[in-house]
Amino acid sequence: MSYFKVENLYVRRGNFELKNMNLELERGDFLSIIGKTGSGKTLFLETIAGIYKHKGKIFLGGIDISNIPIEKRQIGLVYQDFMLFNHLTVEQNLLFSKNRDKGLYKNIVDTFALERLLNRKPKGLSGGEKQKVAIARALISKPNLLLLDEPLSSIDFSFRYMFIEFLKEVHKKFDLTTIYVTHNLKEALSLSNKCGVLIDGKLLQFGPTKDVFKKPKSKAVAEFLGFKNILPCELIDLKGCYFSVSPYEINLDGKGDFNIAAKILSVLTKESSNLLKLKVKSSIIYAYSQKVPKEDVLIGFDKSKVVFFNK
Repeated sequence: MSYFKVENLYVRRGNFELKNMNLELERGDFLSIIGKTGSGKTLFLETIAGIYKHKGKIFLGGIDISNIPIEKRQIGLVYQDFMLFNHLTVEQNLLFSKNRDKGLYKNIVDTFALERLLNRKPKGLSGGEKQKVAIARALISKPNLLLLDEPLSSIDFSFRYMFIEFLKEVHKKFDLTTIYVTHNLKEALSLSNKCGVLIDGKLLQFGPTKDVFKKPKSKAVAEFLGFKNILPCELIDLKGCYFSVSPYEINLDGKGDFNIAAKILSVLTKESSNLLKLKVKSSIIYAYSQKVPKEDVLIGFDKSKVVFFNK
């Protein structure tokens, strides 16, 4: 039995909809939900936490929590803007939780290196320190599920990778099950073992993170993940799909399982190679080459280097 599960989750806020989302997590999973701003990521977290009414079901620990009030769900939600009480000290913020487990409190203060900050107020803290306090406060309440909303967005870029390693350590040490939303692909790759791609309120793909990043199931997911040369399969005599091939995997001597006549439109010279802009029928293809051909070319590439996906 899965530890966390949503079944046909539907939420409407104004003109925006989260549409029939389905996913399952095991205890200890770290899920990243990735998508552009406005795709519904925060709405998804808030719905799980119990802020909004919804259709469909939410299960946590084998219990249907769909109609359980927010304060009884035992879910920790940390927003990107911290939501700390500025008139309270760090210690008072941490102890705002109803939980008074002194051993857990000390463990969290030590792990998050907050001892020297306990008597300070949030206004004088850095972005990273504020985020640590916000996450620590959520953990003191002993959540069965931790929800993190773009937690690195307010942290200086030079410290983000250090914070990623810190989040990994915390996730493992406190045996957490975490859902993390971000638009940053590198964060998702670094942190999560599961990944979902949310576009315009639809969960277009969900699965192991490496599978999602290597094998997009649709053109929309491939475009969001940054795949290059996304082309209709008709170019290689197939129908009803799209494919992608890296500019580095294209041969200008026609070698490969697939061969296409191409017209050179322009050349961008770089230090060690040249980026060619090529036209094939009505499509544009980019390819890297050490040498610049003097005339139009027959490009080739191997089937093993091609990723196929649906429209």
